[in-house]
Amino acid sequence: MRMLSKKEKEEERKRKGENQDDGNEPVVKNCKMEKSSPPVTEEVPDVEQSKSKDSKN
Repeated sequence: MRMLSKKEKEEERKRKGENQDDGNEPVVKNCKMEKSSPPVTEEVPDVEQSKSKDSKN
């Protein structure tokens, strides 16, 4: 089984219909989350730094 590119996967989902193929819906949400997660993970160290600064004060 060959790997599908992201575009091919998106086209396949459109063909099947996201509502019809429930198995793919969480995958779509996860893809969106993965794109938004890098900035979130960047914020986490900042929060930890502010906590450590508070504990030092």
